[in-house]
Amino acid sequence: MKALQCRGRCYAKMKENNLALKDYTQVIDMLQLHEYLLFNDNNNTTINGNNIDINQSSIESLMKVYLDKALLLDSLQNYKESILNYNLFLKYFENLNQLKTLQLREGKITIYKYENYIFELFQSYYNKYIAILNLDQLSNNNNIFTNKENEIFNCLNKCIEMIEKMSDPLNSTEIKTFSKIYLTRANKYLQSSNNTLQNSLQNKELAINDYTKCLIYDKHNKKAITNLAILLYDCKNYKRALIYLTKLIKLDNNNNLKAIINRAICYMKLDSYLEAIQDFKLAQQLSNNGNTTTTNNNEQQQPIITLYIQCGRCYKKYYEQLVNKSNNDTTTINNSNNNNNNNSNNNSNASKLKQLYFERGTIRHYLKKYEESILDYSRCLEIDPQHLNALYNRGYIRYKYLKQYDRALKDYENLLLLNINDNKARMEKGCCLFYLRRDEEAKSEWEFILTKEPNNEMVKSYLAQLK
Repeated sequence: MKALQCRGRCYAKMKENNLALKDYTQVIDMLQLHEYLLFNDNNNTTINGNNIDINQSSIESLMKVYLDKALLLDSLQNYKESILNYNLFLKYFENLNQLKTLQLREGKITIYKYENYIFELFQSYYNKYIAILNLDQLSNNNNIFTNKENEIFNCLNKCIEMIEKMSDPLNSTEIKTFSKIYLTRANKYLQSSNNTLQNSLQNKELAINDYTKCLIYDKHNKKAITNLAILLYDCKNYKRALIYLTKLIKLDNNNNLKAIINRAICYMKLDSYLEAIQDFKLAQQLSNNGNTTTTNNNEQQQPIITLYIQCGRCYKKYYEQLVNKSNNDTTTINNSNNNNNNNSNNNSNASKLKQLYFERGTIRHYLKKYEESILDYSRCLEIDPQHLNALYNRGYIRYKYLKQYDRALKDYENLLLLNINDNKARMEKGCCLFYLRRDEEAKSEWEFILTKEPNNEMVKSYLAQLK
């Protein structure tokens, strides 16, 4: 039987398909596999009147004739028969799952053999999935295959189950296929026919998870990035949506008008009006250059007008923020003056000077005069080294605008010595460490934040970049 199976494989490689099929079929007939698996509890069986002994290893090897036959039938576009043979192969090999795991644990098989077993199951489920699609296409979508959608979904689930059992799937030769499978299942979740609100939300969460895993295996997969950004926006997870919208915009060299507008709206939702203004201005520029998908002039003018209106709203909100901040600073100054009424004139003058430097530094900050702003904050800190706001603002300018990560890092470290619970400063400290290529230290800072704020999505997204 083994010789027939090997000869069949040789015929298949030589493209002698009819002869290969004949040998495979003969092996299957001789094995009488159904009767053996269902009614025999020992390894002795009778084939063609002769008692023979077949051990477990031999059975596994011979069972692969179903897989050989299925692959050959695929090449002949006989997908209906190939699916039947995949099913027979999988029926037997799936039942070995628990046994193989136990054998691996007891050291009876090597990790290499176990990985081969898992990979064969993965390939069989994937090939069956492709065969179902091909059969459906050849039949012009006439639903010739019963329970097609359920079978497809089951194959995708089983493929992913096998991927997640692999010890190192990221180094597999099938990494692009893994990405494609996660992408396909995510799309299936969104196409689910059950439209109840609860199931819709659950399916969106499952799809988000699969799109994210798709990007682990193919970080530039544009479809996954696009769908993930849309889903996160729909789920009002604007911080995570920003991450994938930014990736999408970079992939399209800052020419993706829709993504830029959506990112601007996310910034608005998060009250980051300056960033929103920048995106709306970029969108206006692209629209004026004719980079829109509309063809009618009236239709084209409408989105441009909307962009200007939205940009104007952001300016209004931004200046309201400035006024509120100014009022808060004035209140702080007044409170400080009231508390220092009994101090000496020197201390009073120093306190006033400190506040003047801080206020002027804040104004220069918003006017984007960053070097001058840092100078004022530094003078404020010379008078009061424990001025938390001046220390934070100076660190933020160095980190965000001047890219002076090493100097910003020192400011954040000093700030955290004074206020260990300032998680915003700690998060930005982690970003400085990340840009300085000190990944383990950055990871430590971000993980510390999660112990205090386990639902901090921004920190989770930063940690995901380290994987």
